Amino acid sequence: IDEENNDPLILPVIDSHIETKPLLYKEKFSLTSNISVISRDGGEQYRRVTTIPEVNLPVNFKGNLFNFNSKVQGDFYSLENNFKNSYPTNNYNSVQTNYRPEFSASWRIPLLKKMKSSTIIIEPMANFVSSSYRRNFNKIPNEDSNGSELTMSNLFVADRISGFDRNESGERVSYGAKTSL
Repeated sequence: IDEENNDPLILPVIDSHIETKPLLYKEKFSLTSNISVISRDGGEQYRRVTTIPEVNLPVNFKGNLFNFNSKVQGDFYSLENNFKNSYPTNNYNSVQTNYRPEFSASWRIPLLKKMKSSTIIIEPMANFVSSSYRRNFNKIPNEDSNGSELTMSNLFVADRISGFDRNESGERVSYGAKTSL
């Protein structure tokens, strides 16, 4: 097996994020897109285009901060096996598409207590996330989503898996509180 030919050349990778200013009801529209091409002398040839249109609506109701978000991730893959000098390690050889709708709603209320030399902030919060895959993601290689970890900083994030090939799906509710002094 000639593993040297399996070393990937990742070129180009193009990321884009366009967002509107708050509109009539303070809603924002955004479009995130990514193009990635991974080439190997021997091995899988990977080409992906991803677009994610999104609507975000923040609402302040008597100090309660609500946020409603809806987005759809659309992926187009062009995959090709090119195992000239090595043993095939997968069965990807086609054009694949995938899309993943997601809805999230969150609530928080910052509570402040000012003292002479400091301020105490207690912020109860909760969120609900629902998303699903519309295609079998096992037919798609996982090139960019290999590092996922649940931490304090991503507990209330809608998708805790970085990258585009794999995303967190299903329904979940998170709740807790942030405090600071």
